[in-house]
Amino acid sequence: MGEDLFWAIRGGGPSSFRVILSWKIKLVFVPETLTIFTIKRTLEQNATDIVHKWQTVAPNLPNDAEIRIKAYPTKKGSNTPSPETVLMSESSTGRTGDATIVVEKN
Repeated sequence: MGEDLFWAIRGGGPSSFRVILSWKIKLVFVPETLTIFTIKRTLEQNATDIVHKWQTVAPNLPNDAEIRIKAYPTKKGSNTPSPETVLMSESSTGRTGDATIVVEKN
């Protein structure tokens, strides 16, 4: 065991350390097709309406779909006001058309 490793194990300084001596990797299934899209809107671009629609559509999406909504506030300390931004993204291991059909129906 090297001197540096021993120093890290016993606490080593003002912050804590984690030492990894080995790790195991487990392979996972990777789908042949992955569909991802992102929509970026500000409040001026009716972001709240789109978020509402996404909440309506989300329960009808296929089980392999993942939907995310991230809201970013106005930047503090900026001279120019920046509107709140909302990012909506969806990823699916299915075909592009599967998610599109559900979105168009709703």
